[in-house]
Amino acid sequence: MKSNRKNAYLIKCLLTLLVGVIALPAVAASWTPWLDRDSPGGSGDYEHLNGFTSKQVCSEPSAIQARLRGSIHIIYDGSLAPDLLASFSPEAGLVCKNNQQQDKRCNDYQVRFFCGSTQLQDSKLKVKSVDTMRLTEDENGLNSVAFVTMTKESLELTEENNFVLDLDSKQVLLFDDGIGKDKEAGDGIFTGLFFEDVKDALATDSKTLELINRIEKPISFEFSSRSVLTKKVFPQMDSVVEKQLKEVTLADGTTAIIVDNSLHSGGILPGVVNEENALIINDVDVIADPAFTYDACNSDGTGNDINPNAPWSFKTLMSQLNASSNTGLTDQEFIVNWLENWLQTNSVNGFSIAARKGVVEYFKDATGNAFSANQDLTNIDIDQLPFRLLAIVNRIDLSKSTAYGQSGQPGEIRFVFGLLNMDQQGGCQSIGLNKLTVIFEYADTADVCTEINARANQWIDLDNIAGINGQNRNTLAFKNALKDITDDVTINGATQLNQLRTNDFAFDGKNVFSPWQLKEFVIDPNTGLITPDTIKQNPDPALFRNGSNLMADYLEQNAGDILCEAHVVPEQYSFQGQSHNFLGAFADYTVGNMWNAPINPNNLPSNFPSCHDTSVTAMASWVNQSALMQSEVRHKFSLNTCDDCHSGETDTNFVHVDPVSRQLSGFLTGISVDDAIMQGDITREFNDLARRNQVLTSLASSQACGIKVLNSFHALQPANIVH
Repeated sequence: MKSNRKNAYLIKCLLTLLVGVIALPAVAASWTPWLDRDSPGGSGDYEHLNGFTSKQVCSEPSAIQARLRGSIHIIYDGSLAPDLLASFSPEAGLVCKNNQQQDKRCNDYQVRFFCGSTQLQDSKLKVKSVDTMRLTEDENGLNSVAFVTMTKESLELTEENNFVLDLDSKQVLLFDDGIGKDKEAGDGIFTGLFFEDVKDALATDSKTLELINRIEKPISFEFSSRSVLTKKVFPQMDSVVEKQLKEVTLADGTTAIIVDNSLHSGGILPGVVNEENALIINDVDVIADPAFTYDACNSDGTGNDINPNAPWSFKTLMSQLNASSNTGLTDQEFIVNWLENWLQTNSVNGFSIAARKGVVEYFKDATGNAFSANQDLTNIDIDQLPFRLLAIVNRIDLSKSTAYGQSGQPGEIRFVFGLLNMDQQGGCQSIGLNKLTVIFEYADTADVCTEINARANQWIDLDNIAGINGQNRNTLAFKNALKDITDDVTINGATQLNQLRTNDFAFDGKNVFSPWQLKEFVIDPNTGLITPDTIKQNPDPALFRNGSNLMADYLEQNAGDILCEAHVVPEQYSFQGQSHNFLGAFADYTVGNMWNAPINPNNLPSNFPSCHDTSVTAMASWVNQSALMQSEVRHKFSLNTCDDCHSGETDTNFVHVDPVSRQLSGFLTGISVDDAIMQGDITREFNDLARRNQVLTSLASSQACGIKVLNSFHALQPANIVH
């Protein structure tokens, strides 16, 4: 393996927004010997995987290489071979058919397979930084070398000296074994070769610069997770140029050049879109257009009380969920089945969700009258559903590539609906205090970096149609372009729906004001119905939000991951020898809620881990390391729960899009918030739309599919952000 592995690298496309992301290990990983079970006589050369024994090759290899018999030149999956290959992949092996060649005869091939895990999250290795150089001479079509440095903490947990990145179904192997271009074995710097399309990257960056230059004073925010640390004006430049800074001799005697790109050396790329054009579209001219939306009360006066089957209506989205779920139910039965979750007590992860039977008071029956308390909803009129569209939301910032997740995590496209207020005669009243939002949260179909890059540019094209000041949003061209994007997720809704969330201050009944309640629903894979689910990253608030020793233990034991926002709240948690149901089923909350527990500071780390980035914008001089450590652990956990991101940690009154005015929260548009415990001593600043805007710019640039993004867009989103 070692004598040939220096040619064993391929990189086509890498997308991630995090430093501190988990890398893929090669668990008991190694290349097989070169194998040759066939010759090109007969119909061709068949080196297919199932032709080898289990002693020769593992059942699920993660990479394949080939070479001609007698040659040392490596052919890897995705590179050009001397022949037209019928198949060449780790799943199938290599097959060359004589009748497909111009001279009717294949060469004689040898193959070898790499056996090791392809799941990055299995590793304890975490990326700290990435440096790249341009080779002075290409090696087998690869023109660049990457040096990936792992965090000290993660290196102490493993002895792995190699790992595999699975990049858009291609693999790149990186080694820390002191062989070839890797300088020193075990120094925590993993070395690998990749290909960078320099011409294409410069063209993409030039387009990005044109977008930046439309803005008079483009602002670059430095974020730590979701907190603003600093901001500055992005430097002006007329063009994107590359500058060769220094030639370096590598460990194997070959040379490479450190190259500077003027766009990316200018700092963090600023946001380039009008946020109302391409991040949160809540313009009445768009989301209350009668051709696209439906509002039984015509609340915005646009005349959109005509067509309940409009493409962005609540009924249409529900109907598409039903059709793609194959439930066998009518749309009416499907919707009633979902609403009946409020008419009964449900149990999720051992926690009971009490009924809120006042739900019936907001819906019309077939005669046009509103239901009365204790009536069932069987006869509901689904052409008069009491929901109006508040906003369409672009959450491409949630995307992660296949290189940093089991199957690749796409971004989301969301529809936010607000509840209407029907009177007993089926008429419309002002919404008043009876507020509720329903959010359809669809996984985007773009789930690998080239597709995510294309989607990012599609959103930017939408912004261009609207005009920098939004002057053309009220045009059919803009609305149809937006519909082209949303159709990708809504038409096969059940396949794409990640979750449906409700934020409810109404379904307990009119003039009955129980606490705001957040719930989450998913499509049941067995029945196709919308069923209650756990609220992710959120322990049960009633038991654990304040004063819980179990919660304190969780925060202390997981402080390192929480500080780096890499924690995942489990369904159960073991405390004092007993397993406890932990992940919540719903959250009741009020103004100023925050998570707090009696943490023992002696049980927290004495120093912040290298993957931690402060969330603090301003701090009193007396705040020492211990006090800051407690604040950061508490805040980073609390902020990443669903309930307190909507409350005390962000100074938000329950919803980020107001169900009456459609006004956006300060968390989205910009706000400074005192720490919920250390008020006046620690301040944090938020501006999440600016963060999302900068992510969009990065995803549309050449960084989106390049390994350099690990450095150049540091800490834009936490590893397990869910909202």
